[in-house]
Amino acid sequence: MIHIHIIWVGKTQEKAINHLVQDYINRLRPYAKIEITEIRDPKLKSIQESQTKERDDITKQITNTDYLVCLDENGKQFSSQEFSTELSNLKNRSVSRFCFVIGGSFGIHPDLLNDADLRLSFSKMTFTHEMIRPFLLEQLYRACMIETGSKYHH
Repeated sequence: MIHIHIIWVGKTQEKAINHLVQDYINRLRPYAKIEITEIRDPKLKSIQESQTKERDDITKQITNTDYLVCLDENGKQFSSQEFSTELSNLKNRSVSRFCFVIGGSFGIHPDLLNDADLRLSFSKMTFTHEMIRPFLLEQLYRACMIETGSKYHH
């Protein structure tokens, strides 16, 4: 069973988004050990101060054996099939835990981006840090369904 740890900044305020998040967490549970960590939104005066505080709080949640995936608008893009294959290949290479990081309003601190094993982008467009949460969970669920041969994907 795949172990997925998702770290994001701030609580999910929008009820509709929170409903989707919970739905996909529940769907994923039979296929993955899923762990969500919400880092408190620092809401500091400067972008740099906010990103630095977020980096420090996020880093405390990451182990040196995690496969670190940072969501970044300039990251690598995959089709759903390619993403499923990538996760499967990494599992086969003994990756025991995937750690996905969704930054706050100002994005992820450059230090974390540089430490990432993979910088992942869902689109060239920008999404809110809340909106991307169900997108990530849905794609993780879809990847599991592709791997198991479920008809969910098509």
